[in-house]
Amino acid sequence: MIVVAISKAAKPGLRCRFATGLDSAYSRQGETAMRLFRLMLWSLLSCATAPPSVEGVPLSNADAQNLMGEVKENGARNSVLRLRRDRHEWNHVMEHIAMGQREWIDLAVSLKPGSDAAEGRELRNAMFRALRRNPSYVLERAQPEYPLAVLCLGRADPLPSHREAAAELNAVQRALQKVRSESLRAKREFCLATLEEGRASLQRSLH
Repeated sequence: MIVVAISKAAKPGLRCRFATGLDSAYSRQGETAMRLFRLMLWSLLSCATAPPSVEGVPLSNADAQNLMGEVKENGARNSVLRLRRDRHEWNHVMEHIAMGQREWIDLAVSLKPGSDAAEGRELRNAMFRALRRNPSYVLERAQPEYPLAVLCLGRADPLPSHREAAAELNAVQRALQKVRSESLRAKREFCLATLEEGRASLQRSLH
């Protein structure tokens, strides 16, 4: 008998399992092959229902809401300090913010007052990346914690190569140009102009 089992927890209580077996009880190979094929197809369809993730950690808006509750109860600084004690957890929070979902943008705004200079730079980097994913909501929520005059210049810590940094600026520019809300028009135009300043600064850094 051959048995293969794969199990991965996408979130507590959710498991995808895949099992195949060749049992001596099946006398006909064709019937066995069909049973295995059906089981494999069922397993793949079941696993496909797992939520999207960043580096293997499921994106859960409930997690963002729980963290928001922690900020309200314990304060922004205490929440930042607790998250920073586990660098792995802190990095995942930054990645989630960068994905641009509203709950995580709200969390970034709530955490900013409790951040020091280094933490603030990481939060700014994540928020700038979020501009590419959800420009409208970032423009709406960023200020005053993340002034557009600073945020739209680009990352606080530039990417390692000029090519990568320029590609990211171009991607953010394209995302901003798609914002059509009249209420965000002034912020969009200001951010685009500031983005050009960031591009010019990037060019100067080459000389």
